[in-house]
Amino acid sequence: MREKYTFEEFVNIIEMLRSENGCPWDREQTHESLRSCMMEEAAELLARHGIAVRAGLHCAPLAHESAGTLDTGTVRISFGHDANPGQVKALISACAKVIPLS
Repeated sequence: MREKYTFEEFVNIIEMLRSENGCPWDREQTHESLRSCMMEEAAELLARHGIAVRAGLHCAPLAHESAGTLDTGTVRISFGHDANPGQVKALISACAKVIPLS
């Protein structure tokens, strides 16, 4: 498996997985069915870049209910009192790699 694919290759893979001869599980998935996994995935991607975060409800289900994130949770990033500018830059850099901005 290659590390990088073009967008066109990505689209072709998705089309193959969702085709009649593809994967039944992939054919059933929608944005809504995958929402609950997205925060965990984001946390895992940030961890690959050396950023420790926590995904989930963070012992605050009522806050998530009022924020509309009860089904998905969030990714929590916490800075310690000894965080330095280099660590903040590393976080920003990792987020820029993980979160598509366009």
